[in-house]
Amino acid sequence: MSKAIIKNNNIYLENFIPLIKKHFNKILKIYFIIAILFIIYFFIKAPVYTAKLSFYTNYSPSSSQTSISLSFLPANLPGLESDNLNFSISDYVNSKKFLQEIVENEYEIGDKNISLINFWGKNYKNFLTINPLTILNRLNNNIMLNQNLSEIQKKSYFARSKLKSSTNFSEDRKTSLNRISIEVKNHSDLSVNILNDIYDSILSYYNEINNIKAEEKKQFIQDRLLAVKTELKQSEKNMILFLETNKEIASPTLTLKKQSLQREIDLQSQLYLSLSDQFELAKIDEKDNTSSIFLLDSPSVSSNKNGISLLRALVYMFILSFLFVMTFHIYKDRKELFLS
Repeated sequence: MSKAIIKNNNIYLENFIPLIKKHFNKILKIYFIIAILFIIYFFIKAPVYTAKLSFYTNYSPSSSQTSISLSFLPANLPGLESDNLNFSISDYVNSKKFLQEIVENEYEIGDKNISLINFWGKNYKNFLTINPLTILNRLNNNIMLNQNLSEIQKKSYFARSKLKSSTNFSEDRKTSLNRISIEVKNHSDLSVNILNDIYDSILSYYNEINNIKAEEKKQFIQDRLLAVKTELKQSEKNMILFLETNKEIASPTLTLKKQSLQREIDLQSQLYLSLSDQFELAKIDEKDNTSSIFLLDSPSVSSNKNGISLLRALVYMFILSFLFVMTFHIYKDRKELFLS
C-alpha cells in the first residue's frame, strides 16, 4: 500500500520517492519498448534533406529618382505613384502561379527527367505509410478533392500541396534578409535543384513586375509629354497673337495679361523639360535588367541531418514514459494517495 502524498491539505513529497521506486520497473519496460521501436524507425526511415538559401531585397530602387526629378509635381499625380510595387515574396511563394511553375519543372531523378507533378503527384492515392498523420491528411484531401478534376489536375494539386508544406520562408523586415528552405526525402540533389528554380522564379517575377511598371510609366510620361507639348504650343500662339494685337503695352491691364501668358509658357516649358528627363530615365528603367535582389548564401544542403537527434529523442521518450506511468498509477491509486 502506498503512502499518501496529500493528507489533510498537507503535501508529503518524501512519499513520492517510494512511489517512483515501486513503479520504476514498469517505466523502464515501457521506455525500452518505445525506444527500440523508435531506433528501428530512425534507421529505416527515408532520409530527409534540407536545402537553404538566403538573399537581400530592395523593392523600390527607382523611387528616389522620381521624387528628385519631379519634385515640383504633385506627389499623387496619377501614373507616377505606381513606382511603389509593394511586391511581397512571401505572398508570391504561396501563390498558385509560383507553385504550379515549380511543380511543372522537370528534374533529373534517378535515371530520367521527371516533373514534380508526376514524381510527387503519383502518391496522392497512396496510403501506405507508417505516419498516421500523413494517412489522415491524404485521406482528408482525397475526400475533399473535387471529383470532377482530371487525373493530371489531381496530381498537380497534390504536388503543389507537397511543395508548399515542404517549403519554409522567413523575412527580416529590418535588414530585408530573406531565407528559404525546402525538405525533400531521399534526394539531396533534388532539394538543391528545386531551390535554385525557386530563386530563379522569384528573380524572374520581380524583373517582370519592374519591366511592366517601367513600361507603364514610360507610356504615361510619353502621353503627358504630347499633352504638355500641345499646351505649350498653344500658350506660345496665344503670346504671339497678343503681341501682334497689342503693339504698345502701356496699360496695367495689358501688362498683367502679358505676364500671365509668360508665366503659362514658363510653367509649360519647365514641365516639358522635366517630363523629358523623366522619360529618358523611364526608357533606361525599361531596358534595365539589373536586379535589386542580392544572393547571400547559395542553395546548399544542410550539414546536419534533418529532424530530432537520436539522443534527444531517447531522453524525451524516457520523460514521456515516466509521466505516462506515474500519471496512470497516481490516478489509479488516487483514493490512497490523496486523503482529506
